[in-house]
Amino acid sequence: SSKNKLALKKESVDSYGLKHVLVQQEYNGVPVYDGKLRFHFNAEERLTSVNGNYIPNIKLDTNPTLGAESASARAIQAIEAQDLNFSGDALIAKSNTLYVFPKGLAQGVAGSIYLVYEVEVTNTNDVREFVFVNAHDGTIVEQFTGIAHALDRVVYEGNVSNTAWEE
Repeated sequence: SSKNKLALKKESVDSYGLKHVLVQQEYNGVPVYDGKLRFHFNAEERLTSVNGNYIPNIKLDTNPTLGAESASARAIQAIEAQDLNFSGDALIAKSNTLYVFPKGLAQGVAGSIYLVYEVEVTNTNDVREFVFVNAHDGTIVEQFTGIAHALDRVVYEGNVSNTAWEE
């Protein structure tokens, strides 16, 4: 439909002289989360491959009823309730972006489509969560972590008393 469009975001030529084009899917002017297509061309500028995601059949009210500030506050509350902030440093909403969000896309499953604010909640230390807040009713639609909270890896060489590497 005319509500759905692909917007040119970037054209580039790599070190081999090959052209690449990135387009972003938009619905009613709102970007579709991970709705990006990448077109790759050979030296003769013939299309050689396309990869990415295009979300068909979007039908959604793209006028949020919840403000961005309210979405940020709800995202911070959600993270506070999860006891992820081991350092105790103050949580902030580092970024807040309105998206058309196809739930399940990251898992490879077609799900419902929502209008959301993607709020990056962080304390710039040990918390970095991406919280997707429904822009109509304020519920949490999805959450992805940006930090592996329990990351404690050690590589031993020979036996456990000889640490070769750890993080």
